[in-house]
Amino acid sequence: MLPRTTRMGQEQLNNYVLLVTDADASTTVKMSVANRVVHARMTSSNTVTIELPAVAEAAGLIFVVRAITDGGGVKIQDKDDSMEWTDPTTDADGEYGIYYSDGFQWFVLVTDIT
Repeated sequence: MLPRTTRMGQEQLNNYVLLVTDADASTTVKMSVANRVVHARMTSSNTVTIELPAVAEAAGLIFVVRAITDGGGVKIQDKDDSMEWTDPTTDADGEYGIYYSDGFQWFVLVTDIT
């Protein structure tokens, strides 16, 4: 198992899972193609922005962003490189989205973000 690495409130739990916390609320957390799963643990009313990887670099890959919140939110955005993308924002604990890139566009496979 790889050692955990941290940067600001972010913690790389393993090769694929990135944990984001309140310390990241004032920044945009940029996912890489290695970060297949992001868990955003927000304990304040702040909203953190998670930016998906470049759509071309993520071709054929699936990504999950999940909110673990106690009042905060998670905004999921692209790099303005995908057609027909609207930034969803969570507003409840446990909300999540599963996203797929075909190299040209992000697709929402499953979501319970209202």
